[in-house]
Amino acid sequence: MVEAEKVSVRIVRDTDDVPYTEYAPPNTSTSGDPNERYIEVSTNERYRIEVKLLRGFKFLGHPKARVTYILDNNAYSSTLSQSKPPETSRTVLSHREHKLFAVIRVINGQKIKCGLTFGQIESGLRIRFLSCVQTND
Repeated sequence: MVEAEKVSVRIVRDTDDVPYTEYAPPNTSTSGDPNERYIEVSTNERYRIEVKLLRGFKFLGHPKARVTYILDNNAYSSTLSQSKPPETSRTVLSHREHKLFAVIRVINGQKIKCGLTFGQIESGLRIRFLSCVQTND
């Protein structure tokens, strides 16, 4: 789990709800990002991304914060809020956390809800983070 500025991010295997073990980057990494982590995955393994604003997160006077995910050069976003939504709200998740487990993709001109899966993995190459697996939910 990466935690920076009171924000926690983790990648969870969807089949058994187990977070992936994270590893520090190798000495050859050139990103310079102190939050860079590596995980071990398998091709077509389904996963989700969990983002949580921890106690003490500073909204800096704003009522909401936007989370942006970049997967295969496509941006997806969600809004987290400082205040709980009204009890009559139809929100499913907490106002301070978000779980990205599916996205809408246009395939052959048709919108399809796709689960997040790791694409083809080849030795020595960066993996694709998202391939389409149609969901039933």
